[in-house]
Formats: sequence, structure tokens, C-alpha cells
Amino acid sequence: IEKNETKEVLTVMPNPSQGWLDVQFQPGAGTQFVIFNSIGKPVKQMLAPTGVSSVTVDLSGEPTGIYHVVLFNQANKVVAQNRITISR
Repeated sequence: IEKNETKEVLTVMPNPSQGWLDVQFQPGAGTQFVIFNSIGKPVKQMLAPTGVSSVTVDLSGEPTGIYHVVLFNQANKVVAQNRITISR
């Protein structure tokens, strides 16, 4: 019996977070991250570094609440998204 392993395209940890996030993604899966607050306002935008599979993001200056981390490709299409809670 073969084990079928599926790797997540986008993982955000820890969840809940106090503000610092470790965003892990498959290299080449997307070109840009945008983090939106609960009303859809972008609070952080960054390019996905080439050849890297994770970045650390500081949202410690943002209020507590629910945020959406969205990974876009070059054509500006959503590749993956994840929800994160900021709580202190």
C-alpha cells in the first residue's frame, strides 16, 4: 500500500498568533503574498522570494482579529489562501 502525501501549497503558523507569522509555501507556487484584515483591507504585501519556501511576517502592529493570507501567481490569480487569528 502506497501512502499518498499531499503537501500544502500555503501554510501559516502559529495559529492563533501574537503577531509574528511563519508563512510556508511551495517554491514557485506564487509570486506575491497579500494579507487582508477581516474587512478586506490589505495590511501587508510582499513578493514571494525566488527559491525560498518560507518567510517570517510581522503583524504585531495590527489589532487582534482574523486575517487572510493570500498567495497570487504572476497572472494575479489566487493560488492559495489561509486564515489566521491574531490574539494577545
